[in-house]
Amino acid sequence: MGGAGGSSFFANQVEYPRVAFGAMGTGVPFIRLVPAIEIDTPANGAVYSPGQVIDAAWSCDSGDPLEGALAQNCTASSANGSPIDTSPGTHTFTVQGIAGNDQEPVSATVTYTVTSGGGGGSAGGGTPTKSAHGAAAGLRFTLAAPGKCLAPGSSLHASLARTGSSKSYRAVKFTYYIDRGTPHRRLITVNGKRKTITSYSAALVTTHAGTVTLPLGHLTPGAHTVKLVILLRAVAAHHRPKMRTLTVRLSFAICGAVAR
Repeated sequence: MGGAGGSSFFANQVEYPRVAFGAMGTGVPFIRLVPAIEIDTPANGAVYSPGQVIDAAWSCDSGDPLEGALAQNCTASSANGSPIDTSPGTHTFTVQGIAGNDQEPVSATVTYTVTSGGGGGSAGGGTPTKSAHGAAAGLRFTLAAPGKCLAPGSSLHASLARTGSSKSYRAVKFTYYIDRGTPHRRLITVNGKRKTITSYSAALVTTHAGTVTLPLGHLTPGAHTVKLVILLRAVAAHHRPKMRTLTVRLSFAICGAVAR
């Protein structure tokens, strides 16, 4: 085409969707600049910490001034400059768009991992744990669970420790919920009309502290919460109020890519 020049496009992750040869049907090879997608953050294979603020950094470029911009509607898992998902587990980050006048779809994907939180201590075999605390009427409760992400369909093994003492109240019941609870749907009749309602039940109800096993069923990958409601009853009959509740919440994660 005459003239001379050069071009370069540097990226950590670049996808070249096509390569063309043959100028105007002559079969003479030529170099064609092709659309490129650059993903700088998150980096492919990167490992981040839970809750860490990582801003996405990516761009699209057609590489060909004759074709115009890569895509006016180029989109990604997170907008450029916005935080990416840093809940525990394995994540994929995708940028996609439509290339130039050919309207050719192009995309690029990287995979990164967010480690589980957790500090000292152990729960079952020396596994690092995370914990949450609650206190009422001189009693203190510590709920601990594994800090690493859990396999889909597995169980959550948690432990509850109780310290302190109270002359006014004693703990009589411990009720565990996973997220909102286990959903149950049933049909009812209201004013002659059939309706479906959903109620939620606890994963476990026990009268003792200590170690518990909570089935996770078909929970999807990502962040979840175990909620513990502790029922306290007054020691003396004349004590007011007779009953009190204390709630402790602890987050955990199911391993795997988070659906978007």
